[in-house]
Amino acid sequence: MSFEQKSLERANSFIDFIKEHERFPSVKTKNDPHEHKLAVWIVQIRRSKRGTSDPSRNMVLYESVESLLDEHVPNWLDGAGQQLGNRIHHCELKTKKIIKFIQDYKRFPVATLGTPNEERSLAHFLNRLRMAKKGSSKFVVVLHSSIEKMLDDAVPFWMDAKYFKTKMN
Repeated sequence: MSFEQKSLERANSFIDFIKEHERFPSVKTKNDPHEHKLAVWIVQIRRSKRGTSDPSRNMVLYESVESLLDEHVPNWLDGAGQQLGNRIHHCELKTKKIIKFIQDYKRFPVATLGTPNEERSLAHFLNRLRMAKKGSSKFVVVLHSSIEKMLDDAVPFWMDAKYFKTKMN
């Protein structure tokens, strides 16, 4: 297998990782050697693209690899969530999960003890969005207009935490 083919294989692994985890791989991970390897690889590829790579590493960014990354991960040069666009994209993905949850289960996600982690995460995020809409500066989440529009269009009652309780009575 040529170096270019190996690099294309690594790029596909990187793309698959992002699709599965909805985030960039982290060099700080300790329990997943594959994730760590992908994170180190993308850092080296970025450096190669910028012309700041260590010449002893002999890292080459093939045109085919760059095209593949540009097509599937347009923000691959930005790093993990450093750009506002990345954060908005991440929030939009999470908001889509909240909308799907509400549509599937006909209730809001909850964060009570014993609730699955994914649902708890959605509940906490939805609460932070509600607080951001109310103008609370306590939360880091910023309610971007695209996220608010998604929620307003799909779940117009999203601000009413008691909606399903009052609807059921």
